[in-house]
Amino acid sequence: MLIGKDPGVSQTGSAKKLNLVLLFGGCLIVLAVFLAWFALERVQDKIQTDVGNALQTVLQTTQESLTLWAQNRKFHIAQLANNSLLVSLVERQLSVPQGKTELLRSGLLTKLRDFFHDNKDRFGSSGFYIINPDCKNIASLMDVEIGMTNVIALQRRDLIAKVFQGESVMVPPLRSESAGKSAIMFFAAPIYNHRGSVIAVLAQRVNPNEDFTRLIQLGRIGNSGETYAFSKYGSLLSKSRFDLELYQIGLIGVNEESILTISIRDPGGNMVKGFRPSVPRYQQPLTLMAEQATRGQSGYNV
Repeated sequence: MLIGKDPGVSQTGSAKKLNLVLLFGGCLIVLAVFLAWFALERVQDKIQTDVGNALQTVLQTTQESLTLWAQNRKFHIAQLANNSLLVSLVERQLSVPQGKTELLRSGLLTKLRDFFHDNKDRFGSSGFYIINPDCKNIASLMDVEIGMTNVIALQRRDLIAKVFQGESVMVPPLRSESAGKSAIMFFAAPIYNHRGSVIAVLAQRVNPNEDFTRLIQLGRIGNSGETYAFSKYGSLLSKSRFDLELYQIGLIGVNEESILTISIRDPGGNMVKGFRPSVPRYQQPLTLMAEQATRGQSGYNV
């Protein structure tokens, strides 16, 4: 009698072993995929957290730098506004008939200009304005602006009112016809007489493309990162690092600057890659960031 293995039993055992191997291998693959997915999620969360923290740090640092710069400028202009010689000259200029011709003919205008020239190490040479209670310029570097309503009163009446109430202020960038429609900003301080009453306003003209923009642009992450200031209506208030690109895609013209020209809006596609929106710029929605910020909401999105 011959005794041997049943071929059917052997094949069944081999099939079970193969199934176990496949099942074990499949479990390993599933486990590996799960671990890889979990690791990638952790890495992504870590990267997003790090980027969010970096953005918050850049924001806080930039805001603190701007605050210190503005406070320093307001302090110095307030000190100069209280200079006894300046107060005396302003009081006498206020006693002159406030028409353009009379103000220009006044010898006091020359003395006021000399005063700021002598103090240019403290005040700078970018320009000054003495503004009377009717918001007219009674002294300035440029004859054409004498007797005119000051640009601050025309565009930011709320801020000029604060100065006449005794507060020194920073005036964000404004569009000025006298500056060739370029953007200008100001620091302004009240001028008091000996009785402690505000008799006029001293305004210092500042180029926003200089310290204001420089301090903002220092806050950046990577080659494409950009920190910028914008108004409550979404208009850019600081110079963009990418004016050339903005010109190339048609958002600013030749010799035009991005300040007060660019509105922080979503065109609906990548204009750098050739997308051209069919909706006019003014009808496009603000970007998510600008829309939330102009509603007073703080935060970040990575």
